[in-house]
Amino acid sequence: MSEVLFAVGTDPTSAVMVTTDDAEALARFLECRESVSDQQLCDKIRQRGRIGGEIELHRDELAAIPQLFADTPALLDETVFAFCALNQAVVSALSEVEDKPAPL
Repeated sequence: MSEVLFAVGTDPTSAVMVTTDDAEALARFLECRESVSDQQLCDKIRQRGRIGGEIELHRDELAAIPQLFADTPALLDETVFAFCALNQAVVSALSEVEDKPAPL
């Protein structure tokens, strides 16, 4: 089984490795949502998930992940550790972005 690396934020240690099956499951959940950005993220995950590799999440894409888990908390069941780890990394990256002062 191959894996996909979600690159989250600017800190390389915040990257989260998930199986291609978990990445596909995440894409299926995003596919069910109505937002255009969720659909685009779904497509991005599927494209990279098929071949394995790295998925770089941009700021607008980052917000879709914790929103999905907030709307569907059962997805964060401890049996799907990859989802828990991905959610924690994304929430942390988003808080770092919000804590940075605006450029002058």
